[in-house]
Parts: sequence; C-alpha cells; structure tokens
Amino acid sequence: MSAEAIRRIKEHRAAGHRTILLTGAIRPLTRPIAPLFDVVIAADLITDEHGIATGFLTGPPMVGESRSAWLKHYAALHDIDLANSYAYADSHVDLPMLSAVGHPVVVSPDLALMKEAQERSWSTVDWKAAAQVPRWSMPTRKF
Repeated sequence: MSAEAIRRIKEHRAAGHRTILLTGAIRPLTRPIAPLFDVVIAADLITDEHGIATGFLTGPPMVGESRSAWLKHYAALHDIDLANSYAYADSHVDLPMLSAVGHPVVVSPDLALMKEAQERSWSTVDWKAAAQVPRWSMPTRKF
C-alpha cells in the first residue's frame, strides 16, 4: 500500500469517517493494514480439521457488483448517506461501487476506468505502491 493511501485513510478517520476496506484479497493479506479500517471485508479461506488452509475460499470474493450491493446494504443498515461518502478504486470492475457514492476517487486506474473517470469528471490520483522489500536474498556467485 502506498504512503499516500495510508495518509488518506488516516485523514478520513481523523475527520470521523467510518473506513471500510472491501477487497477480493484473502483475509491474511489484509492483516497488516486492518487497524486502519473500522470494517474489513475480505475473502476467507476454508481450513481443515487441523486448522490448515485448504486453498479454497468460504465463498466468492468481493468483486464487481457485489461490492456495490454490499456497500448499499451496509449503508442502509447503518444510516450512512452514500451521497456524502467516498470510495477509492483502481479497476473498471469497481464502476458500480464508485457510481454508488457522491465522492468517487480513482487511484492509478486501469485504462477503462481512466476513460470513465474522465467522462464523469471524477477525481483521479496516482499513488504508487510502496517498494517491495525482499524478504530474503541469495548470494551472487562470481564465475
């Protein structure tokens, strides 16, 4: 996650906004950033009788229309005005979710989302992901 994204999330929290992460990623990958959010919706892994992940999901991942439907349902349950809400996304598959809020922001978008954002005059930001730090390295051999 980029430093700019983390900064923006913290700004929303400081303003008293409820922060929600809707992702198709598996839950273990969200753990490092979960404290930034009030709610995290992620894909859960099935585990066997020994607690070992099987490689299968408990259900379909949250993508496309399902994000929009979940967001609208959550907003209705918690009396949240989506017209005053923000959503951030980088892919054209998130158009339904972005269209559901009053303040859509496209982040380093794919081409289809970039075109749609331009047509709709949506805010666009270019956030580069933080550099990946290698977890290990192999010594180089000289020949």
